[in-house]
Amino acid sequence: IYLFLLFLGEEPPKKSDPDDIPSEPIRPRVVSVSSFEPHELGQFEFDSVCRLHKTAIIEIVPHPSLPSTHLLTIGDDGYLKNYMVDKNKTESFFFISSRPLTCLKSISVRLAINSNEKTSLAFIGSYDHTLYIYNLDTGTSLFSQILHDDIITDLYVTNRSTPTLLCTASNDATVRFWSLENLVYIEDNNYIFENNYHLSSNISLQYDISFDSSCTCINVLEEHCLLAVGCQDGSIYLCHFQTGQILKQLASISSPILSLSLRSDGLFLAYLSSTTVTLIDILTGTDVF
Repeated sequence: IYLFLLFLGEEPPKKSDPDDIPSEPIRPRVVSVSSFEPHELGQFEFDSVCRLHKTAIIEIVPHPSLPSTHLLTIGDDGYLKNYMVDKNKTESFFFISSRPLTCLKSISVRLAINSNEKTSLAFIGSYDHTLYIYNLDTGTSLFSQILHDDIITDLYVTNRSTPTLLCTASNDATVRFWSLENLVYIEDNNYIFENNYHLSSNISLQYDISFDSSCTCINVLEEHCLLAVGCQDGSIYLCHFQTGQILKQLASISSPILSLSLRSDGLFLAYLSSTTVTLIDILTGTDVF
């Protein structure tokens, strides 16, 4: 008990003196877990625990080719790891950058139009302002290019537009749109690897949108041409995805926007800040809850 109280940072009780009369009842310092009702605690179950990174894990996404058995993770340690859920171990890992990684998207790509042979590509943003693209099957780096003047905070790869676009957000207060036509294209709702792709190829900037604050997160709803952008100053903007026009400012709160998501019909938007989760009616701009 003495060591436990020291661990809690509390002073162990002194030996009682018969002449000392306590001025108030002594409250228990430790409450037994068994004194709580089961429904108050809830039930927590897990299959396994695996330490994947030396530092904080930044993002976890399903493997595009093996979504039920593999997860892709990135961390502050600069590594991308392919974790096998069914075997509770890391199958492969790639050292991407000496700076922390910030965002990750991955897609499954066919090697030819008439072929079922596929590979998986990972798009990774970093603190060093650079985008990295890796082939997860071969473990090779396909591409790296500085895209912003500050940290890349989020990214998105289109699955409908032609040419295929990469959308990136950054602390430099811009969202930029890049053409991936030299790398992949869309055919019959599938990504097709460009046969003429060269490792030395660069992706070209199509257009960008500037804001008054650092961009922290984005969400795209291609079927409605909507782009939602969350900012460090608590602002949320709704933009036209194809023209870059700012359509509406939906919120302005005092804390940074950490994540946001548009509903599939484009009528509602949910966002997470450091203090609240909020659902907004886009047409009226009012909070639903």
